[in-house]
Amino acid sequence: KHAAFYNRACAHSLNHNPEAALQDLATALQLAPEENRGLAHSDQDFANLHEDPRFWELLGPPPLPTD
Repeated sequence: KHAAFYNRACAHSLNHNPEAALQDLATALQLAPEENRGLAHSDQDFANLHEDPRFWELLGPPPLPTD
């Protein structure tokens, strides 16, 4: 079920609908926080949301690079 919300959030983001994207992403994070948080940090479908502080409020800071 969480994958449907995540995928819909991606589609909304790609269609430049940040409100709907953030709402569906928030639902996906509630249903499967660890899995979706990790995906969303690196998913280029959300690149246009990187300047929106609400995106980072949902996800938290990006993970630190590992050596």
